[in-house]
Amino acid sequence: MAEVRIRAMRDPETAEAYRVLRERTLAQVAEIITVAADIPAETARVAIPELARMAMEAWEAAATEAVIAGLDEAGIARAVSDRVETVARLTLEVWPSPPGRGHSSVAAPTSDAHGRSAP
Repeated sequence: MAEVRIRAMRDPETAEAYRVLRERTLAQVAEIITVAADIPAETARVAIPELARMAMEAWEAAATEAVIAGLDEAGIARAVSDRVETVARLTLEVWPSPPGRGHSSVAAPTSDAHGRSAP
């Protein structure tokens, strides 16, 4: 995605396509937050569209950092899940507390401290 953003900064046609894609994606993420989390908008510390933007930015940053760190797919998934969950916990007054680690609807693969798949 970083390469697409860089190209969008240089090319007006790509920039327009990127803006449209991002707006559509943010709207879909906001809908997912509203429906899947089943959390009323009034319990959010920020508006749901803003939470969607923050979650997307957290996802992009975590994924980029995990790839640069050389993590495998499981490590990347865990890094992204952890970062997005942190954003959700900080911005919502109510957040499900499932047993164990992470949100029950997100099955993050297990990995060791180096991001390798755990046996």
